[in-house]
Amino acid sequence: MNRDRIRELIQILKSSAAQELSVRDGERMVRIRRRAGEVGTSQAQPSGAEAVEGEAGAQGPAEATVPVQATLVGLFYRGRGVGAEPLVELGDQVEEGQVVGTIDALRRLTDVVSPRAGEVIQMLADDGQPVQYGEVLMRLKPSEGEGS
Repeated sequence: MNRDRIRELIQILKSSAAQELSVRDGERMVRIRRRAGEVGTSQAQPSGAEAVEGEAGAQGPAEATVPVQATLVGLFYRGRGVGAEPLVELGDQVEEGQVVGTIDALRRLTDVVSPRAGEVIQMLADDGQPVQYGEVLMRLKPSEGEGS
């Protein structure tokens, strides 16, 4: 594992609420831990996603939307990796299980799939943005007949 990759992992840890990050690359393993009392940026101040969610809540009930959440810590891409065309745009209709983005964790792309059928009404994560487990990446308005 090279120094650039380790710096990238440190940035991912800094931007998450996690206290520790362990990475295995073949026979090598790197473990990065926060210092005692150190707080991640996502805990110290609201992220842009949290601020936008608060605004959306004021405009309408949050229960009427479906969150698409990160399933792991990494870098979110709206396409199939760095510089790729976005898989979905605002206003697009998506099906349940459709790939709507990817997360790069340890240089492995993992698909982000839609939990329900619906219309993409909000994009909360930017292309290349570090994300943490459970972070809301986008919101969907469920399709008719889908129920909340």
